Formats: sequence, structure tokens, C-alpha cells
Amino acid sequence: MNAGWVRSAVGAVAVLSLGAQVGAQDSALGGIGAGEFVGVLPFANVSAQVDTAWIGAGIAEAVAADLAERANVVLLERGGADPADACGATRGGRPAGLRWVVDGGFQQLGQQVRITARLVDCETGAVQSSARIDGPLEALFSLQDRIVPELGRGASSGGAPERSSADTTTVPRLEPTPAPPATLPAPRVATGSGGGGLAVVAGAPPAPVAPATVTRNEAGQATVRAVRIAEGLDLNGVLDERPYREVEAITDFIQLEPNVGEPETEKTEVWLFFDDTNFYVAGRLWHSLPESQWIVNEMRRDSFNLLSNEGFGFLLDTFYDRRNGILFRVNPLGGRMDAQITNERDFNGDWNPIWDVRTGRFDGGWTFEAEIPFKSMRYRPGANQVWSVQLSRNLQAKNEQSYLTLLDQGVSQAAIFQVSGAATLVGVEVPSTASRLFEVKPYVIGDVNTTTSGGSQLNDLAGNVGLDVVKVGVTENLTADFTVNTDFAQVEADTQQVNLTRFSLFFPEKREFFLENQGNFSFGVSSGPASASSNTGDTPTLFYSRRIGLSQGQVVPLQAGGRLTGRVGRYSIGLLNIQSG
Repeated sequence: MNAGWVRSAVGAVAVLSLGAQVGAQDSALGGIGAGEFVGVLPFANVSAQVDTAWIGAGIAEAVAADLAERANVVLLERGGADPADACGATRGGRPAGLRWVVDGGFQQLGQQVRITARLVDCETGAVQSSARIDGPLEALFSLQDRIVPELGRGASSGGAPERSSADTTTVPRLEPTPAPPATLPAPRVATGSGGGGLAVVAGAPPAPVAPATVTRNEAGQATVRAVRIAEGLDLNGVLDERPYREVEAITDFIQLEPNVGEPETEKTEVWLFFDDTNFYVAGRLWHSLPESQWIVNEMRRDSFNLLSNEGFGFLLDTFYDRRNGILFRVNPLGGRMDAQITNERDFNGDWNPIWDVRTGRFDGGWTFEAEIPFKSMRYRPGANQVWSVQLSRNLQAKNEQSYLTLLDQGVSQAAIFQVSGAATLVGVEVPSTASRLFEVKPYVIGDVNTTTSGGSQLNDLAGNVGLDVVKVGVTENLTADFTVNTDFAQVEADTQQVNLTRFSLFFPEKREFFLENQGNFSFGVSSGPASASSNTGDTPTLFYSRRIGLSQGQVVPLQAGGRLTGRVGRYSIGLLNIQSG
């Protein structure tokens, strides 16, 4: 960085994570309104070929992924031939009921496949639009990506079924046979959509109907329900309020270590609540060993030693994109950790939102109550939300890790990063835009320099004032940060490092102005789960914010800066402008 650049510095960085077929999706949603609930049934295996039975769930997952950016999408179980039955069967499990259902089937003859789909209006039972797509089986992924656009074109033309004009393949007539029973579970597939990750996990169970709070399937996947409470919890670690007696707890965690897939050896009960201002996570965790044998010795916030303590963690994917999330962790002493996870790999442990947690004891274990204000989170527009959630427990004394869902044992300690394997969370209702985020962190510095000469004193007064951070919630999913005459004097000091190599040291960014959605600016980091405070990949880090404010090792004052980060549809956005000199 040269001096000329410093004096006139205007820097801008923009990051766009582009999704495939975004324009096609926006024009292909037909009559589906933003935020409406859409149920997607597994596509029926009309040919009844056992070796391709999994395709129906995979097509449903792809359709749900394409619809999820505008609508609240739920994968349903096929209970009958009439999609109108699905409208009524799950209405009680949804806050506003299903408005639409997508139904369809697929037929295979040799290496050719035909996919048919229809969009059904749950209020009238009428078919809003339908589509038919033919092509080779090897092109299945591209064929299923055309379903939603085809349904949209059908809606705009009055709902008449059409064969895709881009398809010239001739498929012989296939005689339909009865669909196979829905009891055959689909394999656990980790397929992603080209527009930004999984919208739902293939074959995920339907939403639980009150009083149930969790539903599961044989593949180890889960859907859980958050419950609204009239009054906030008394945050004291004592689980004695009415909701704990009246609402069923989420239980039956699944081991990842040491015996993957086996039930947990110690009982865990978890509740998910919310009110008009906060989201609550509370738990009662049994432990058969006396407390003297628990491994709990850390109270420092965000210390990685917390990962080696008895503890409980939970991850919230508030955009339901199946790749990003916010992570919270607590141990029995009340030690806490919070972080942002980006693209299932980047860990930003310097992100410190406002939240509170209290722990307690009972005869047989320990408890906790956590309160996260909705203002501390970012989420999609709309009152009724569908998120994903992962819950984890670490029994360090037994070297046991257990999770709400079945995860890949190969990821070990980084299993919580596997956002695509989290459970679906339904029932959350967020507050109106009237409670939008607004934070100001000003600073005032004063000093006096006294000079004594010839028996007289001369006092030279000086000072400075500025704004380290002004944080504004532009929308529910976009946040703007501003800084003026920046000082950053209160920033946590860097950990001392000794450099015995010829390479530059890497220091993590700790200045709060740069921390919101820091992962959007993380270019060139490793492709696996790793800390954002270190670059273990072979690709150079293209953007390193710690260089802002430095020139040849000397501090350069920051006059003003602005930053906009968040999500718009399938786009992850990061804009940055700094004036220095």
C-alpha cells in the first residue's frame, strides 16, 4: 500500500454468490405468493422399478430448493394418490396451513425418463398448472431443474400441460402402474441445488403436529417445532416455568462418537421457545457421573477449550440455505462461545452478538437457559419462518458426542459445521420491522499535557470523538455498518506470535466494524472446516481486512467507512468502502 493510495483511498469490495437459474426461478413461481406455505410430495415411481425408487425424493428435494427462496417449503410424505389429501393432512401442523401442493411422478423406459408435475391450489383443489418433461436418464439433474420454470409457464398460459420445446427426445408410451407404497425410505442423499445449497434434506419428515415437537424418519433426519410462549422466560437456569411442564421436550439424540448411529447414553431434553422479542433454547441434561468427575474448567468467552468441556451447542440456519449458520455453545459453568459459520467451513469466532445464558443444577445433571434477541439475528423477510437447527451435546468424561440428527462421522469435531445435515425448524414467528436493529458505539478521548517551566505550569488540553460502529438493520436480512473518525482503542489485543519463517504472520480480524458476515469476504481459505483465523489452504487470501489502516507497518487513520452485508434471495452480498489518510 503506497502513500498516494492512502491519502486518496477509496476501496470497495463486492461479493456475490450467484445461484443458477435465479431469473428463471423468479419468473416461474406462478401464483405462489411470497411467504406462502408450499408442500412438495415425493414424485411417484409410476414405473415401479425398485432400483430407481429414490428418484422421487430427489426430484422433490430439487423442486423444494427452487421454491424455497420465495415460499416456505415443506417436504411431505405420500399418503395417498390425491394431492388434495396432503393439503388437509398437514394443515394442523402449519401456522397458516398449506396454500399449494406440488405433486408429480416419473416413468422410466430403458434410459429414457418422463417427469410430470402439477401445482395444486389447496383452497380450491384445482390444478393451477402442470408440466411434462422428457429426456435421457443421465440428464436427470438438468431435467428436474426445469420443473419449476415449466410450472410457471403453465400457470401463465392458463395451466395447460406442455411438453418442453427444448426437448426433442421421443419417449415411447408408458403404461402406468400403481405407485409403490410410501413405506420404502429414500436413501440419505446429500445433493445440493445450484442456487445456493439445500433447501430441504431429501426425504425429511413432515412438520410435527401439536403437541409433538419433533418428527423423525429412518434415515436419522428430523423436523422440530418451536413453540410461542406468552411471556419470556425468567433466565435463571431453573426450569420451573409452565412451558417446561406443558410442552414436549426434544429428546433421543444420536451418537456421532464413539458409536455412530447409536442412542445417546445420557438423557438430554431440549425446548425451543420464542416470544415477541427473543428466541429461547433451554435444556435439561442428565449425567450419571458425579459433578466432581465432569470435565469443566473453562469460563473464558470464545475459548476453544470449551470444545473439550462438558457442554451443549446449538446452530441456527436462519436463512434456511443449508450452508450458513450461527453457532452458540455453553458449558455447565456458564462459559460460552458464539460464532458465524459460512459455507459449512469458515468459522468466525470473533462475532459476538448480544445474547444471554444461565446454567443451573438438578439432582442428576445440569440445566441451561439461553436467550437470543431477534435483533441479534438476520433472517428472511416474512413473519412465518422456516429455519434449520442442529443441537449437540458433548460428554467429555465419556468421550461421547451426540446430535439431534445423524451426521457423517468423518467430519468429527467439525460435525456442527455440517449445516446441510441439520434438522428443519418450523413454527418460528419473527417480530415486525418496527423492532429493527440499531446500535451505536461512540467514543470520547481526552488528555492533558502539563509542562512545567520556571515555576509555572502550562496545561495543553486535547481530545477526540468519533463513532467506532453504527449498526443499522436495513432489512431483516441486510445490515449496514458505519464508522467515523475511527479509533478501535477497545479492540481485543492480538495473541502474541513468534515468526521463525520467511512468511508473514496472519492475525485474525477483531475490529467490530469488519466482523458482521465476515465470511462473505473470505476468499481463498481452505475448502474444509477451518478457523477463519488461519488460512490452511494453498490458494492465497485475496482480501485481508487487517491491511486496512496500515501502510508499510505504520498506522493510517481511518476517516470514515461504510459496509453492507447480508442476503438478497440467493445472493450473499458484501460491500465495503473505507476512506483513510
